[in-house]
Amino acid sequence: METTPTATHTSDFSGLRCPHLLLAVIKQVRQLRPESVLQIVADDLNAPSSITAWAGQCGHEVLDQYEENGTFVFYLKVTSFK
Repeated sequence: METTPTATHTSDFSGLRCPHLLLAVIKQVRQLRPESVLQIVADDLNAPSSITAWAGQCGHEVLDQYEENGTFVFYLKVTSFK
């Protein structure tokens, strides 16, 4: 049985659509220290592809992600911001 990562910070970006969603996530991540775990909540249908692609390009790690009732939840481990 997998356990859900423990978030050090949580941000609910429900209602935002890309690119505004991704810009808000970037702004939040820049305020965090490396090794922080950010729980991201979003309802944009493009969120899974946008957030995972951006995280991969920047070197951040998506520890977990799931969808529940039309809402997407991500656990993002922050590295040094590139």
